[in-house]
Amino acid sequence: MAVVERNVWINASYAAIEQATTLAPHDWPQWFVGVETAQPEAGYPQEGSVVNIHYKASGLAFELKQRLVKFVPNQTTIFQMEGMINGTQTWTGQPEGTGVRIRVVFDYDMPGGGLGKMLDKLVIERINTQNLEQSLNNLKAFLER
Repeated sequence: MAVVERNVWINASYAAIEQATTLAPHDWPQWFVGVETAQPEAGYPQEGSVVNIHYKASGLAFELKQRLVKFVPNQTTIFQMEGMINGTQTWTGQPEGTGVRIRVVFDYDMPGGGLGKMLDKLVIERINTQNLEQSLNNLKAFLER
């Protein structure tokens, strides 16, 4: 498994951050790099429910299912990703001054066995790191406007 971790301080309430990152998937394309559409299925945001994502990165377009595994308001959100890339996204926050420091851990497997792992180390991990960092900066700008 590959692990990418980034954090950002956002001058907003935890409730506003959770609204953008968990409760309102239709907003994800506005700040999450590569997400073109995000459509929640019936029952979302109940644990176990799914958001269907059309994602585009490095010229490749693919579909992902992002299952909400755990949601503890003002503490933790965990998504299980299923599709071209399988893994988890864990979002946690810590109040800091007038805002919240958000930490995201993206833990994933590349398909393709040894070749997929080599490709991940050479290219994909760097792209995922850059996309996550840019997404968090976009989220910060989206919420602080």
